[in-house]
Amino acid sequence: MIKLDKRWNIGLAIAAITVLAMPLSSGSGLVENETEIVVHEGETFEIEIVEAIHPFYDWRLTGYDAECLEFLGESYRPPEDEILGITIKIFEFKALKPGITEVTFTYYEFKNGEPVGEVDEEEYEVRILPLVGPIPPLEFKFNGVVYVQTWGILPEGSAVMEFGEVDGLTVYALKGVIHSTPPQLFIQNMIFEFVIYVREDMIGQEMISEQEAINISKEVPEVKKLTEENEDAYCEAEYGEFNTGKYWEVGWWTPENMRDPWISVLIDARTGEVVSVVHPESMSR
Repeated sequence: MIKLDKRWNIGLAIAAITVLAMPLSSGSGLVENETEIVVHEGETFEIEIVEAIHPFYDWRLTGYDAECLEFLGESYRPPEDEILGITIKIFEFKALKPGITEVTFTYYEFKNGEPVGEVDEEEYEVRILPLVGPIPPLEFKFNGVVYVQTWGILPEGSAVMEFGEVDGLTVYALKGVIHSTPPQLFIQNMIFEFVIYVREDMIGQEMISEQEAINISKEVPEVKKLTEENEDAYCEAEYGEFNTGKYWEVGWWTPENMRDPWISVLIDARTGEVVSVVHPESMSR
């Protein structure tokens, strides 16, 4: 199970929120990121708040829809790393019916046992899926690599291609990502949503590596043709952040071309999707 931490530094009070789903039945699944929790109808899940033991600060549950979620209570447990002065406050919920709802937590300052000010607030979107069709697994192995559910639902309209099959469920990859072990795969359930999986060895990475980007570019047909016809072809990768997202640009040269690359491949640094393949003007010269 993946746990994602978000930390605040407020004087002596240090807190972190993590999300953990605890399915009621085997095979139930969860997709999560820093703001979204996805569970199935009937599942229970926990939101854990890791906070310093401090008499003047505390996280409290301040908002949820009782028609969508049942609040089962709160409890505490010590941290696994046994750090002194830290406790873990657990809020447990049960998903009641399909839909999208929110859970709100407020970090209060207290005086004489009463809240005197709001220090911070955090909202989580809870997406409750109906129990129809096969439920995607929490993890699966494909081509010798373990993939685990992670940070969200594939955005509507994303171009995907069929990649294989696991336990009767069709596995997809982003269209254009056709190398043997892409950083992400997707499984489509019976309500036509794609659940995202990421390679287990890439958990915690915010973007694909430079080498991953180069490997993806090598599978582009134009690059394949260039490298097959020119054994001395070489590439350079450059990372950039723009309003539209984060990207790797991989340019491919040969020794006789010293100005612009023959081929430039733009790759989404978070998903590995090939965004564009450009042939600079110098290629026609």
